[in-house]
Amino acid sequence: MMDGKADKRKPVPYAVEPLSLRCEFEECFIVEEDVDSLISHLVSEHISKLTDGDLHCHWKDCEGFTESLPELRRHIYFHAFHTKIKYHGFNLQLQKKLPNCSASIHSRNIVPELPDPLICGWVDCLVVYECAEHYYRHVDSHAKFDSKKSDKGPAVCSWEGCNRTFNDQYKVKEHLRSHTQEKLIACPTCGGMFASRTKFFDHIQRQMPIDEAEDSYVCEYCCRKLSSERLLRDHMRHHVNHYKCPYCDMTCPTPSGLRVHMSYRHSEVKPHSCPYCDYRCKSENDLRKHLESHSMVPTYTCPVENCSYATRSQTCFSVHCRKKHSKKGPLKYACHLCEKIFTRGNYLTKHLLGVHKFRWPSGHCRFRYNLNEDGCFRLQTVRYESLELSEAMMSESAENVDNPDGVERPAIENEPIPDIYSNDINITESQVSNKQVLHSSNPPSTDLLLSAWKEAGIA
Repeated sequence: MMDGKADKRKPVPYAVEPLSLRCEFEECFIVEEDVDSLISHLVSEHISKLTDGDLHCHWKDCEGFTESLPELRRHIYFHAFHTKIKYHGFNLQLQKKLPNCSASIHSRNIVPELPDPLICGWVDCLVVYECAEHYYRHVDSHAKFDSKKSDKGPAVCSWEGCNRTFNDQYKVKEHLRSHTQEKLIACPTCGGMFASRTKFFDHIQRQMPIDEAEDSYVCEYCCRKLSSERLLRDHMRHHVNHYKCPYCDMTCPTPSGLRVHMSYRHSEVKPHSCPYCDYRCKSENDLRKHLESHSMVPTYTCPVENCSYATRSQTCFSVHCRKKHSKKGPLKYACHLCEKIFTRGNYLTKHLLGVHKFRWPSGHCRFRYNLNEDGCFRLQTVRYESLELSEAMMSESAENVDNPDGVERPAIENEPIPDIYSNDINITESQVSNKQVLHSSNPPSTDLLLSAWKEAGIA
């Protein structure tokens, strides 16, 4: 639970919040009271002195590497913006008496890559910026001055290819963030960025230890425990797949999940490179894990008294804590057919493939395991897909039957092949909101899942 009683007053507007923004470039640590002063300091003392000979970022705990000098400038400017919104998060924590995030502080100054210029997409504008703070302000000005064609008419988003209309200009301003990906607040501990105070508040709640008592809310699909009913509803929506890969039968709940799948399964492009060796990878997270191997000293040290364990790997550190210090003990993976127990997921995978002749579904590269109430992970045999997606897949399947020369999808050749997703459940947003839900035969208990969707009004 949160310490003390949370402040019920409305948060202080961002524009009038007191700020104390520290420059963390090399050993500088100058403190400024507003972001414009911090940007001016960066320009005069650091950015103006950058050269093509060193494209590394020297911001504390960043270790970023860029391909060009303009990209490095954009990167450092973003640190200024990131510092500002992290302080917004710090102020909100103080006002609302929120506990600290329990995630690692090692990512607090990791910012997104910006390989391309920041170009305004408003029709006939196309102004280019290097500074994210100035870019976001410029885009806001279009909402304020250019979105309203007349006093009585609607406010229009004129971003290239959009043309959405709203009742007022403030809604246009909010909507434009979906085009620019601007975030308003960040976690001062781990650096995670969020589109609203509510999202940041949820982030803090997710870090809180969850008691076994009535304060915890359990997802009946995956047995994950969450600290609030709203977090549970948001979590449950991510169990419904809405998007299908155009190259295979993989389905995902979000566009971002689909992009990740396509990047790893259908692309050979590896845009992220290690500055110390020839290693290349597909994501910042993969690069971050690889960089741990270049560290000369252990990054993670066990905090338990009289335990001297230290390692460079966050994964190894997590395994150590689970095995040696967790009351729950090592993870257990159980076969849902014969109840044989394994200590690792890949051991259970080999068992399912070799003994029970399973294969993973088309488009998947592995089995997925859900945590059950008894503490064991078992094979996921049910998935939720929107009815619209299922109908589209059936239509595509019918076309493939008519055209047998279509693209052949890879599969593991084991016979017989059990259908591990024979219990698919198809759901539409309109049916959920109208309390009409389609079930397949023998679905798992879904009362909590469906009631949460009904309360939210959407799937």
